[in-house]
Amino acid sequence: EEKNPNEISIGTYNVENMWDDVENNSTILYDDFKDSKSNWYKYNMANKKVLRLKKVIELAGAPDILLLQEIESAKNHSRSLELLKPVLKDLGYEYFVLGNQGNEVAITTAVISKYPILENTSLPFEFIPSAEIPEGARAGFITASRDPQVVTVSVQNVPVRVYNSHWKSQRGRGELEKSEGLKERLAVAKLIRDDIDQTRHTQPNLA
Repeated sequence: EEKNPNEISIGTYNVENMWDDVENNSTILYDDFKDSKSNWYKYNMANKKVLRLKKVIELAGAPDILLLQEIESAKNHSRSLELLKPVLKDLGYEYFVLGNQGNEVAITTAVISKYPILENTSLPFEFIPSAEIPEGARAGFITASRDPQVVTVSVQNVPVRVYNSHWKSQRGRGELEKSEGLKERLAVAKLIRDDIDQTRHTQPNLA
């Protein structure tokens, strides 16, 4: 089917902890992924993850703009996108940006695009769970990696604002955690909605 030149396609995919092949470039590590415990950082493993991701993107029709969640952050020094670039160029992707620059988190978001990315920012987000949440479960509500990534993409010279958010899972060990998780998701949604409204007011030419 011939593509309509006036349409763009946008996809989203949670790649589930896609680390690169360098263990010590992250200030925050998952203990189970340390070199002494797994092969998570080995180049061969990283390369397998890259090739499998390419296959998934192909099956999804290689959307013009692809939003990824759970890419390694490494304080914006992750090599994950560098590993992806030469492989995904075959699918027409030319522009790659990580989210949450400078944010010391284990994972972040990323955007890859066939169109030029003009701006890459984020919306600061904070959510404090109810005091009733048990101490052992509070870490699940850490919001440092939940800052929505906001990119402006130039599509045929029209600036398009795209939001990439890593939403908290709706899973929980009990009704209280599930309820708080929903509140966190709604808080992120409101943050993005407010930014859309404000941006439409101040930059009416944005799509």
